[in-house]
Amino acid sequence: MVKKAAFGGQGFTLIEILVAMAIASIVITMVLASFTGVMSAGEYIRSRAELYHTTRFIIRSLSEDLASASTLPNNPEGFFKGKNQSRDGKQTDEIFFTGFGRRFVLPGAGSDQALISWFVVKAPGRDKFILMRSENPNIFDVSLKKEKASAIDVTDQLVSFNLRYLTGSKWNDNFNPQSKKSEPKTVRVEFTLADEYGNTSTGQALMPVGGQS
Repeated sequence: MVKKAAFGGQGFTLIEILVAMAIASIVITMVLASFTGVMSAGEYIRSRAELYHTTRFIIRSLSEDLASASTLPNNPEGFFKGKNQSRDGKQTDEIFFTGFGRRFVLPGAGSDQALISWFVVKAPGRDKFILMRSENPNIFDVSLKKEKASAIDVTDQLVSFNLRYLTGSKWNDNFNPQSKKSEPKTVRVEFTLADEYGNTSTGQALMPVGGQS
């Protein structure tokens, strides 16, 4: 007499096991694909929100800087300069001016006057640019080369940065007056940011200089 298996009944055949493994594999693949899709969508939304936040930050910060601009009548080093330039077919303008826009003034740290600079550098190995900002409280020893060396990154997602200057009733691409004691009335700012997901954000603003309206 042949004894029955200790666990009773018949076991699974090889075909049944292979079919079950195939079904489980399909289910796991679908779950992972769904999870990956959700994660990608989350990164896309986060990146887009960050892009818009950066756009608002640039407009607010540059507007505050320009509102504080002053050629400093009691300081012979006071000036305001705007340079029109382009790279790779994109606007990458620069602006340098003295004013009272120093952000971090500690007790005993000196004057709140500063040379404020906004300029653009090429992002290494990428088709975008880096927008930089610097401030130098030692306005009696102004060196634009030194300014650029001590600047901080504002964003590395810049596509273009275009500035125009209102003098009288005319808009100009450059501002480099014969007299140092001169400022434009208003600066028109337009820039574009882009992320790796294809999102873009354009900032546009008219910014009065030195509190002018």
